[in-house]
Amino acid sequence: MKNAIRMGLAALSASIAVPGVAFAAPAVNTPGLCNQATVVVNEITTGTLSGASWYSTSSGTGFTECVGAYVGNDNPFPGTAGGANLGYLGDGLVNGAAQAGGGNTGGSVLFPTGMFSDLYTNQNLAGNGPVDPGWIYVGQWTSGSFAGATIGKGTSNPVTVSNTTFNVTLNNGGKTGSFALTPDVDIVSQLNAVLHGNLLDQFAIVFKAGNAFEAFDFTAETLGLPVSDETVYNFYGSFDISSLINKYGGLSHIDLYVRDPIPTTVPEPAAWALIGLGLVGLGASRFGKRS
Repeated sequence: MKNAIRMGLAALSASIAVPGVAFAAPAVNTPGLCNQATVVVNEITTGTLSGASWYSTSSGTGFTECVGAYVGNDNPFPGTAGGANLGYLGDGLVNGAAQAGGGNTGGSVLFPTGMFSDLYTNQNLAGNGPVDPGWIYVGQWTSGSFAGATIGKGTSNPVTVSNTTFNVTLNNGGKTGSFALTPDVDIVSQLNAVLHGNLLDQFAIVFKAGNAFEAFDFTAETLGLPVSDETVYNFYGSFDISSLINKYGGLSHIDLYVRDPIPTTVPEPAAWALIGLGLVGLGASRFGKRS
């Protein structure tokens, strides 16, 4: 099972040539802001699908990796422009699409092999040949509320994420705050209908402030999460994005993503759930294939 929780975390990144689009110049990225910003998971609670047996499991764990600040828009989002929001290559900025907007930033491919692609192996989720990064858009928090996205658009079993899944409290003019990632207790069975048994191994939080954004990734390995049957996790954390706001302007919104990899081994028959909506595991790969 330890191999399952670590799957998708090996550093392997392939180069993908995309005709007709410009790749982002290094100057667009300002990595120093990531080092100054702090995003931490302070507490993890877990329980059964019936909502019982909640308890604290961890505190004070920092992000696995950060990228930013990237100048310009943090979209298009997966699931727009006809995308299914299932992590396929080209469906959204984080999956290799060109950045929306004009000027010096629009049209740039910031993540040609997927956001944080050094943390996972390449894969073929769609079953049609291209490498798929696997990032799924969960939704966006803005103006005090969260709007959940739809996962599996155009499929027979789409899942609309609950608006109570992600909550944020701001302090200090939006420079600091806290967040709570609390998926529905039956999210395992909901997502199994559209993901067909794939394992979600990490989640990412993207902060957009002024004309720039930065992203923070959390993996099961970094969080020290055990694999157990039918378990849903909730995450409570804090952040300090003062450096981003001081340089680029006030907080606009916060986006939430999870990533869906193909299992590298055949799992046990029991259903696994690694971090609720963030890390859910349910057996075989999306198309019943083994990678």
